[in-house]
Amino acid sequence: MKMNGIGERLLLLGCCMLFLFFIACDKEPAKKGDPVVENDHILNGGFEEWEGSGKEEEPCHWNSFMSAATSGLTAMGKAQQVKPSSEVRPGSAGNKSVCIYARSIIGVIANGTLTTGQIHMGSTSPGNANNYNITRSNNADFHQIVTTCPDSIRFWVKFKCEDANQLARMSATLHDSCDYRDPETASDAVHVVAKAYREFSTQQGEWVRLTVPFSYQNSGLSPKYMLITFTTNKDAGKGHATDSLFIDDVELIYSDAAKRSQAAWYINQSKVK
Repeated sequence: MKMNGIGERLLLLGCCMLFLFFIACDKEPAKKGDPVVENDHILNGGFEEWEGSGKEEEPCHWNSFMSAATSGLTAMGKAQQVKPSSEVRPGSAGNKSVCIYARSIIGVIANGTLTTGQIHMGSTSPGNANNYNITRSNNADFHQIVTTCPDSIRFWVKFKCEDANQLARMSATLHDSCDYRDPETASDAVHVVAKAYREFSTQQGEWVRLTVPFSYQNSGLSPKYMLITFTTNKDAGKGHATDSLFIDDVELIYSDAAKRSQAAWYINQSKVK
């Protein structure tokens, strides 16, 4: 049967769509070190995926002390303070959470710490300014790409410690294309697009869900990365060697209120469900 012009165009369109489908399906799975294309959510926020083994094990797209940058005596701090846990938050669809824990190094408390960047240990004194977490913009293992403007960050935590007044903390900084560090310096502050920060207590060692809004600043900047840090104490070197913090289901929340009007910001219209 002879097709008319409309039929021929529909057939051609169908063939093109089928060709593109096969191209899309012919991609190899992503490997460690490959460019990360996701830009509107936190990778492995449920901590189901892990890499390494034994004392080198860390959650994919997150880092702790085993992958820290050290020099001289600070290499003593390069030890495991993170592990997968089967203690998941209530109603979780997953099977794992992450547990970070403190330890004592010659009488000095090393807080349990987890970050999307890299831990930099430049001093054996916990409060020294040479100790910080940093986004490595040229290393996909130590950065989390986020090019959208979320309204808030939501996560579940279970904090176990001896002191009911002790505070753990979460900090998340959305910044432009730079190697931003936390705690920040004056030169880092000018690169900040938005911040979310929360200190929290033990809550009897039970799971709690926290939602922390982002405060936007420096409106002329375009978001590129997000540096997130969880730690067992808000102050470096404080707390107890028995402190532990379980974390699960870290996600970015988008709402209509998060759609900023500044033209310099790239806004992804999709929303996290």
